[in-house]
Amino acid sequence: GGMGGVFRAADTKLSRIVAGKVMARDRTDDDTLRRFQNEAQSAARLDHPNIARVHYVGEDEGLNYIVFEYIEGTNIRDLVVARGP
Repeated sequence: GGMGGVFRAADTKLSRIVAGKVMARDRTDDDTLRRFQNEAQSAARLDHPNIARVHYVGEDEGLNYIVFEYIEGTNIRDLVVARGP
C-alpha cells in the first residue's frame, strides 16, 4: 500500500502465522501516522468472517505496525486484476 507494506510473519509468543502491516520509515509525518492509527482503530472495531481481525498495534524502533489475523488466499488486488472489479 501507499503507507507501507504487508508481510506474512510469525507470532513467536503465540506460535501462529499473522499478517503484519508496517508503515514505511519515510512516511512518519503526523498526518500519515494519524491515518495509520485510524486504520488500526477502524479495523479493530470490525468483526466479520471476511475481514481479518486486528491482534495488536504497536511501534518498535521507529516502525509502526498493525498485526492482523493471517488469512490464506488471494489478495484483493490480484483478484481484481484477474477477474475485474
